[in-house]
Amino acid sequence: MAQAISHKHIWSLAWPMILSNLSVPLLGLIDTAILGHLSQPRYLAAVALGASMLTFIFWAFGFLRMGTTSFVAQAYGANDTQQYRQAVVQSLVIALLSGIILLLIHWPLINTILWFIQPGETLFTLAREYTQIRLFSAPAVMINYVVMGYFLGIQQTRTPLLIAIVINSINIALDYLFIVVLNENSRGAAWASVIADYSGLLLGLYFVHQKLPLKQLLNESWKNIDTHSLQRIITVNRHLFVRTASLLFVFLFIASQGAKQGEVILAANAILLQLLSVVSYGLDGFAHATETLVGHSAGKRSIQYFWATCRKTTYWSLWTALIMTALFALLKAPIIYWMTDIDAVAQYVHIYYNWLLLLPIVSVWAYQLDGVFIGLGESVILQHCMLISLLGVFLPLWYLSLPLANHGLWLSLIAFNGARGITLGWCLWKKENVFIKK
Repeated sequence: MAQAISHKHIWSLAWPMILSNLSVPLLGLIDTAILGHLSQPRYLAAVALGASMLTFIFWAFGFLRMGTTSFVAQAYGANDTQQYRQAVVQSLVIALLSGIILLLIHWPLINTILWFIQPGETLFTLAREYTQIRLFSAPAVMINYVVMGYFLGIQQTRTPLLIAIVINSINIALDYLFIVVLNENSRGAAWASVIADYSGLLLGLYFVHQKLPLKQLLNESWKNIDTHSLQRIITVNRHLFVRTASLLFVFLFIASQGAKQGEVILAANAILLQLLSVVSYGLDGFAHATETLVGHSAGKRSIQYFWATCRKTTYWSLWTALIMTALFALLKAPIIYWMTDIDAVAQYVHIYYNWLLLLPIVSVWAYQLDGVFIGLGESVILQHCMLISLLGVFLPLWYLSLPLANHGLWLSLIAFNGARGITLGWCLWKKENVFIKK
């Protein structure tokens, strides 16, 4: 069974997800670059702040993608078509309800987050406007998570790539139209994203319908409601929600601390966080391949398949991290120049840039092991390790490094990602043969 996992097969799953994932931060980089070349940094800072808030809000529901991938991959490995059909329908219902709830509570939610961050009055107004507009796309974003999770679970990763290309192509074109041509600034960036998200929703549902006719899927699932399966999905998603919310709290916290140091620091951190997202989404390509292959091995109950997956996907993840570090180091000057020509912002990006060079190598272990445990459906371990890293490492170290100001903030982020990898690695080492039994 181990021979069934080849490097070629891993790459066939990973490369579409790497390109798909990288299209997300690429879009953010283009938004940042367009706004970063306007005369005032306030629009860049407002979108950075609003984007951080939306990352916190939307990716708190990233469990919809991860949970769907885990359940579908395991059912796919066990050749249980009915089970993964039910998982898709139940996840779609949860996604739709989640999107509607976000629309209903968006006003107090946004105001509460902005109160926590406490930006200046101008930034408060611009960021709130941007975020309110973007939240209109909540139902589309939630359902798109499930669509992506389904196609990852059945190992058809080129479909999410195509959807991502369409979404981001529309978004980039509308960014130029709304920001540069129509001079709508941060508001234009928000509307561009909303229109693109709903375009992606229509395309994604079309592709799902080609595989699982939606009317037939709904009828079958309604007639064969499995309350045990639904309860399991809710339990796993609850753990993944806590895990993801904790992760995104860290990035929101960084935005908050940057805002307290002024618009220029906030804008500089925004650029570095956008570059960090390139690292995150790039490494996630192999993590996604790991999820679906590990889930497949869990469905097959094959320990050999499982360890072959872990070894070979980790090999490529490490190489990817090393290449990213090398590229960031070699292209430092042009990257900073491309991102902004505001001298004060560029100077601060230069000062803190070296922290970015450490992140790929330190973070790769956390991303890779996330993929392993998501594939296994061991969501409680992911939750506990994330909370330990947040409460036991990130926050205490940030407090102790307050005299270092923004350097202390980035040091805390490095240590946080390292702690995630160490705790997850320890759990895998302690429980290695418990997860998948022959």
